Amino acid sequence: MWGPPVAPEAGEAALPDFEAQCQTMLTIAPKIISSIMGLYAPAFVSELKARGILWFANATTVAEAKAAEEAGADAIVAQGMEAGGHRGAFQASEAERQMVGLMALLPQVVDVVNVPVIATGGIADPRGIAAALILGASAVQIGTDSCDLRKRRCTQLMPTDLPCTEAHETMITRAFSGRPGRSAATAYVRATTAPNAPRPAPYPVNAD
Repeated sequence: MWGPPVAPEAGEAALPDFEAQCQTMLTIAPKIISSIMGLYAPAFVSELKARGILWFANATTVAEAKAAEEAGADAIVAQGMEAGGHRGAFQASEAERQMVGLMALLPQVVDVVNVPVIATGGIADPRGIAAALILGASAVQIGTDSCDLRKRRCTQLMPTDLPCTEAHETMITRAFSGRPGRSAATAYVRATTAPNAPRPAPYPVNAD
């Protein structure tokens, strides 16, 4: 049921031309460009500055936030461990070990950087927004609420139980892309963490 084994070195497969993608973003020239799982190269950051494009850098630890500010980020998106989807950790191998909850991470980041901090990770109602602002966030980024498919017209295509999922019914998994991310603890996800389950193929093999 798991398919053929995949060698770790398969993760070294060539990715799409990142430099070309960056040049395309410069050509389009949006007001803001974000980053996740690392930092942009200094030359690209200089091009952003020259064009007046703001850079919002995702960070999951204080060290990442400081590194992003030093690299020229105009704002830090502080991602708590509660966040759904992929962890934005710079080092995939450290992602599970360095998980920090948003309400602990946020004030620490606010205290060490001099750029605006945007809070994200598990915020889905006014109480979470208020708490983040009290802890020093300049703004809040919300993804969880957008998962409420009951508000959308695509409910016939997708399940509607995700908004009712409790926090303890989620888990961190590498099953979908080879990098850690938070998912609903479905039967499939639980099966991938069983002792006899093979390790997920490395990123970017799974992601492709």
